[in-house]
Amino acid sequence: MPVSTQICAAKGPLYRVKGYPISISCNVSGFTGPSNRDFQFIVKKPNMDVNMISTSDPEFAYGMFSSRIENLLEKDAGDLVCETLHTGGAYYGDYAAETKLNVIADTLEASYSGSPSQSLSEGDPLQLECQVSSQTFQHTHLSVTWFLHGEEDKTPRPIITLDKDLTVKPGAGFEDRYHEGLINMDKVEETTYRLKMPQVQQSDQGKFYCKAIEWIQDPDRSWTQIAHKTTTACNLEIKRIEAAPDAGSFSVHVTASKRTLQKGDALDIRCSVNAQNLPGHFFSVTWLKNQQKVAQIGSSGVLTMFDSYKERENAAEIRAVKTSHSDYLLTIRSARAEDQGQYQCEVWQEDMNDGTFKKIQKQMSSPETVSITAKESDLTVVMEMKDALTEGDPLQVTCSVSGFKGPLSVSWQHKKDSGSSFSDVISLTHEGVMKDIGTRYQSRHVQTLHSPAGNFTLEIGASAKSDSGEYKCIVSEWTVQSNGEIKKANTQSQQNAITVNSVDSLMMVTLKSRTTNVAIDSRIELLCTVKGPKVSLAVRWMFQARNSTVQTNILSIYHTGEITWGADQRNYQLSIQPQSSDTRFILMVPRASKQQDGQYQCQVDAYQKDVQKASKNSNALGVTVQKP
Repeated sequence: MPVSTQICAAKGPLYRVKGYPISISCNVSGFTGPSNRDFQFIVKKPNMDVNMISTSDPEFAYGMFSSRIENLLEKDAGDLVCETLHTGGAYYGDYAAETKLNVIADTLEASYSGSPSQSLSEGDPLQLECQVSSQTFQHTHLSVTWFLHGEEDKTPRPIITLDKDLTVKPGAGFEDRYHEGLINMDKVEETTYRLKMPQVQQSDQGKFYCKAIEWIQDPDRSWTQIAHKTTTACNLEIKRIEAAPDAGSFSVHVTASKRTLQKGDALDIRCSVNAQNLPGHFFSVTWLKNQQKVAQIGSSGVLTMFDSYKERENAAEIRAVKTSHSDYLLTIRSARAEDQGQYQCEVWQEDMNDGTFKKIQKQMSSPETVSITAKESDLTVVMEMKDALTEGDPLQVTCSVSGFKGPLSVSWQHKKDSGSSFSDVISLTHEGVMKDIGTRYQSRHVQTLHSPAGNFTLEIGASAKSDSGEYKCIVSEWTVQSNGEIKKANTQSQQNAITVNSVDSLMMVTLKSRTTNVAIDSRIELLCTVKGPKVSLAVRWMFQARNSTVQTNILSIYHTGEITWGADQRNYQLSIQPQSSDTRFILMVPRASKQQDGQYQCQVDAYQKDVQKASKNSNALGVTVQKP
């Protein structure tokens, strides 16, 4: 008995991402004749079959496919047919196989928001973070890999990977450091992937970046890569630790972040130790002010605060930390008048014997003098605003003012982006008069309010996309002189950024159903889900019969609430379900007939105050109605 020929394509439906190449397998078995077989792929469209590619005919592909190879488009979606050409002899079996291809949007995002360059010394700790997310509706997994492209590397080397099954895998050449705990990777919350290297080496110098890959599990249970993104890089410089002139000696240096500052300012006192082979030595570091002890970090890492500084540590006003093998940092968050004086660092080199530390030699830094002056005023300004809002919503920015004694005035300014300069929005004098309204705002509802508590509020009645950017409030305090003249005494300003999102960018429309293949007289239920800002919506339900090119209107729901029917209302039922995060429009066919066999789509328009702001179409959804 002859062996029948069988051909099989990858089991569908398959989901692949727009803009990426695809690879779909097609296997044939049990055939007779030559061992080399020719194959061709065809995509079936509602009205015609479109040739994609053939191994035997270079002219086989239609124009839409012949000019590109590795760039999937939305219009490529459909039923893919793989055929193997009959080579003669008896015909014993199937020579074609079919699978369903769906093309989905690329929603994978990956970014690095840290400094584009860092400079560290050998043995210093390194921590980098990248943000990775995907908004696809399909169930996908993500893998993230940190790479290093060293100066002598021909290609980037993978350092460590958090795989799609959440297992951590070190890259080649980094295994020993990973097992010693010197390389690690953590997932923080939902989107942050953190690389940690407690002690960098000279070989770590180069560009660090992370790459994200999105995976989907096909119906045959295999995992397929469907999208990938790479972040910008951080250029890391590793400085060699130079040996001191005498192998047994070391030096100490102290620096203040500011030598002259005002009360309430932050103050950093940094002690730096220079010695040969720093990681192999133990040091005890003490900060002195006017030769009196302030704080100490012992060789074991234990922190000790002295005298009145203990209370300030408990109040989180002062702290001391070891920031690297060579640097120790004392931070005073809000300086007082008594914090001025001469600061020094006293450093003891110690050895450990039988679990105890023994002092060997001491070095003192040169003194660093810090002067602290009283502020003319304790005027402080704090800005409060939303980071983002939707166009059409009122924009409100508040500057809270404290520590003032006299009358206040405010000027509000705005700039669109980093490449532009600040321009006036509106001002309020210390006498309570609004003036200096910017040219862009003279035809809009803009005002600034002042409460007795000292809060200034900028209000723009209906925000626009052009209102995105940075806002600055400049607050001035005024005093009355002995001669009765009012004079500006002090000025403080604060600025912050806001993004005004368009309704169109926030709105998303999807059409789903669990009843896409039903028998005659069964029920069809279609769910059109609209996600986005709370605005008035207009919805049109559209239908295209099978084997037809004409799309007809079933019904229209206007943003005013009016409903008109384009089809026989007796064949349909409609319900609307507003939810906290979306609005759901449900179209039901209680008893389906062949007239309802075809393709459905919902079209949604968004309105604000009777002005259309967005228009979105859902995906098309096919429904098959067949005899029981």
